[in-house]
Amino acid sequence: MAEPPRGVGGWLLFLCLTLTVLMPLATLVANFSGWPEPALLELFPRLAYALWAAICGEVLVNLYAIGTGIALWRVSPGALPRARRFLLALLGWRLASPFLMAGLAGLPEDGTRAMLLEGLKDTARTAAFVLAWWLYLKRSRRVAATYGA
Repeated sequence: MAEPPRGVGGWLLFLCLTLTVLMPLATLVANFSGWPEPALLELFPRLAYALWAAICGEVLVNLYAIGTGIALWRVSPGALPRARRFLLALLGWRLASPFLMAGLAGLPEDGTRAMLLEGLKDTARTAAFVLAWWLYLKRSRRVAATYGA
């Protein structure tokens, strides 16, 4: 049987790039391209607080992602358990943030419902992302050879 691949390459390199570059860039684009019109913020002033709370949470998640990606890239001790903790933290944040935003925004019932629905759609996408990478980290021969079983 051939030796498994070793080192940061292939899908593992893609995960590192996703955590250190792609995810932070996507967050920047998503948070600042979808900012509501000033008239809406005047009508619902608490919405701005909700948006800023979400942005603060996303900044923290992305800082954790960048640190985790760098740890994986450097093959640092404890990088693999850190990556798993990051995936769980990401899922937890994406599950909690729609409820946080809806609670802070002060929107009418229809607006709150729409905000929760959109947030939970994002949670479902995040759950698929987390599951895919969790399984990869668990089953990959490259990951086992690089970080040890």
